[in-house]
Amino acid sequence: EDSEIYLSEESLEEVIIANDSDIESKSFESELEDEQIKLLRAEIAKRMDKVDDAEEGPMWKCTECGKQLKKKNKLEIHVETHLEGFSHTCVHCDKVHKTRIALKTHINVHHKGA
Repeated sequence: EDSEIYLSEESLEEVIIANDSDIESKSFESELEDEQIKLLRAEIAKRMDKVDDAEEGPMWKCTECGKQLKKKNKLEIHVETHLEGFSHTCVHCDKVHKTRIALKTHINVHHKGA
């Protein structure tokens, strides 16, 4: 039985933290076009600022919505949800996802071992 699983951004972040996943892993990244990755990284970087929070210390801030996180890689995952014009297609079933982590989660859930 193949059922659809929908996760919110917060749920995806919890999965990442729980599994200590790396969205830039070599096997996963090899499924994406190199030029698309370069453009995506550039767009993500444009939407992040390093800030000093009086209470928390050094933080990374999303310039789109103001969300702040201590870990740069966690904010990169968040910032990607704001981007338009990027899509990531599953090589196994052609399903299209908005973010790399959504694609990675899809592959792990629906095509594990493929």
